[in-house]
Amino acid sequence: MSAGRRGGACACGLLLGLLLIAVTPLAALDPSRRLTQYRVETWGVEEGLPSLSVAVVTQTPDGYLWIGTTEGLASFDGVRFRTYDRWNTPAFRLNEIRSLFVDSRGALWIGFAGSGVVVRERGEFVAVEPSGLTAVNFAEDADGVLLGTDRGLFHRRHDAPLRFAPVSAAATLSGDLIFRVNHDRRGRTWLNVLKRGVFWLDGGELRGPLSFGSPSGLGDEYSTSLLDEQGQPVFSGSNGLFGLAGEEVRRFAPPRAKSEDPLYAQLIDRTGVLW
Repeated sequence: MSAGRRGGACACGLLLGLLLIAVTPLAALDPSRRLTQYRVETWGVEEGLPSLSVAVVTQTPDGYLWIGTTEGLASFDGVRFRTYDRWNTPAFRLNEIRSLFVDSRGALWIGFAGSGVVVRERGEFVAVEPSGLTAVNFAEDADGVLLGTDRGLFHRRHDAPLRFAPVSAAATLSGDLIFRVNHDRRGRTWLNVLKRGVFWLDGGELRGPLSFGSPSGLGDEYSTSLLDEQGQPVFSGSNGLFGLAGEEVRRFAPPRAKSEDPLYAQLIDRTGVLW
């Protein structure tokens, strides 16, 4: 293993340690103490993590942390890891995980690279059709779970058989990679589509792409979006940070100085601050 490879692995292990701390309820931290006064622990393969390549972390209502990696899924109870992969979990067709999502009913949805979706409900893992696609991002609307994939947008109704179906209103995006899905309080579904920009579904009609006042749109192929504390969409890319004022797009922050650096993730905390 090269020195560069070892350095990358160490960075990933440290990152996981920070992520595990970050999901601890903030109310448990004493505001009078600095973070340096707390003990920081790092977990890696030696402690039971399937891989140092961590793609996503989430938490289910029972308090367990779930870590998606290139070599499978791990649950963490605060003491030890338990690993789930295609060798010990029949529902897993492959191991590489791209996305995790916990819906309003507490079900854990697991999106894989090239092998579709598995859902964990009542302690059981069940494979969900169709297989063979890359499940990139989940969201939830009033009727069920939305899924952005490398083959467009899919949806599974809560009261329907356990299968995702293509969203007919978004059929023109069936050959596109949808890497970000958000559903706002007005009932609109926002879609970040690779190399095509931001589209949205409103009243069963697909609209877009959204204009950001530039031929290059948000500027990044992998632009990001999320909902603010009022449930309104916020979009960001190398051309700046944008939001909606009614139906009008407005820039809230200027373009990034180093536009070649992609923005991979953003978060609005409980005080309404965007990170």
